[in-house]
Amino acid sequence: MSVEAEPLASSADGRLFSRWVLWGSIALALFVTAGLGYSAGQHQSAVHTATVTGYVGDDETSFQLGSTVQGFVLSSVRWTDASGGTHEPGDIPDCLSQSGKNATMQVSWVPVVSPDGEAFDQFFWLDCRATHYVGG
Repeated sequence: MSVEAEPLASSADGRLFSRWVLWGSIALALFVTAGLGYSAGQHQSAVHTATVTGYVGDDETSFQLGSTVQGFVLSSVRWTDASGGTHEPGDIPDCLSQSGKNATMQVSWVPVVSPDGEAFDQFFWLDCRATHYVGG
């Protein structure tokens, strides 16, 4: 007596199952990618820009920003000159060349947290179009 086993599924059912697995895998991959992108985006810092008044030294400036005194080395930031041209770090910005005076300036920075957990503001841009000296 010979007993033939019936197939568990027809080839049409197998193709349907394969399609469900394929589409399910694609959906899962998209969901994981979107979640990782969202999580990484939450840790991105926003760029801040403010007009501040501070003291201009020989090679650095300092100013009050909120409740903290901030500052940066003048040659360490990119800057826009009075006519709108941009300059890479390296030179002291033309608009802050008068050492020993107070000036109003527009600066941009990002808050940073280092790998060891130290939080600080990284200044990266100065706009000379908004800069003028105050007082005598």
